[in-house]
Amino acid sequence: MPPSAHEIQEKRAILHAAGVIFDEVGFDRGTVEAIAAQAGVSKADVWDHYTSKEDLALAVIAAQPKEVEPEPCDVTLQLLVDSGQVLAYQMRCDPMQRAASRLAMEQSSQRLDRRRSWDEWTEVVASLLREAEANGELQPGVGIDDFAALCTGCFAGLQTMSQAYSGRMDLTQRVSTMWRHLLASVATPETYGRLDLSPDRGEAIVTRCRES
Repeated sequence: MPPSAHEIQEKRAILHAAGVIFDEVGFDRGTVEAIAAQAGVSKADVWDHYTSKEDLALAVIAAQPKEVEPEPCDVTLQLLVDSGQVLAYQMRCDPMQRAASRLAMEQSSQRLDRRRSWDEWTEVVASLLREAEANGELQPGVGIDDFAALCTGCFAGLQTMSQAYSGRMDLTQRVSTMWRHLLASVATPETYGRLDLSPDRGEAIVTRCRES
């Protein structure tokens, strides 16, 4: 029997509540009791939908927002920049995105597959780089997989620094600086000159998407 509308709504409420709690206090200190209270349900209701706290944390990681896509562009490397800037902006204002990132980086429960989100992001970067290479946007000899992993590692490190210095409020600026230096080493001069690396670009894309 398919779940009822009430069950679907309740599960979504629990997932969102878990995102809020994990964002605020992390996996270890985030209790099922706190999540249930945040969602306005009982602990028994949480267990009706999730088998463990680890299961709930994995669901938060898997539920990272994907409703905002980079805008169509004839420069593939601009799509790469925009993907990073949209993500950086979302991490400033979306508790689910922040929680997913925190869970992916915390060295807490060994039962959490923290590599999943990083592997997915690395593959997104690598795919865009392969497309950029086919379009003649990269300098010769770029190691696609190595550079994609480098981008992911830099982004992860910048999140930690930005959280420490500003509560992630300066993350878009830091990511803009990252792209400016990293892409200068792999993009052709003509392509690099066409890129918009503004730190405000992610917010503008999200705003236009929500207004459309």
